[in-house]
Amino acid sequence: MATVGLIPRLASEAAAELAREMVHWLAEHGHQALVEAEAGVAGVPSAQGKDIAARADLLVVLGGDGTLIHAASLCNRCEVPILGVNLGTLGLDRAATVLIILVLGGHGRLYGAFIGAVAANARLH
Repeated sequence: MATVGLIPRLASEAAAELAREMVHWLAEHGHQALVEAEAGVAGVPSAQGKDIAARADLLVVLGGDGTLIHAASLCNRCEVPILGVNLGTLGLDRAATVLIILVLGGHGRLYGAFIGAVAANARLH
């Protein structure tokens, strides 16, 4: 079982909804998801961002460049891969794509399936 930390954009209902869907999908596939508590997403397991970064096998960022930078700052001395799902409308990557920041070795099946689910289900702008 892998632990996936979800870091949604603050005050974004689209990111919160996607986080809830991802928590459900991961649980169905035998994995644990934790959503950053600071995002205030109701009805999901949550923890403080720095605690998630220390415990997670993967961080998934649901937002734009600012959310991605925030997630990286949570990883103080932690080596955890970050997968960015761009929900941003401004910034470095305006395309509605899934951006792999780091490739996680050894867990290709889980993350390959997860990336496919995100690409199929995310309502990217």
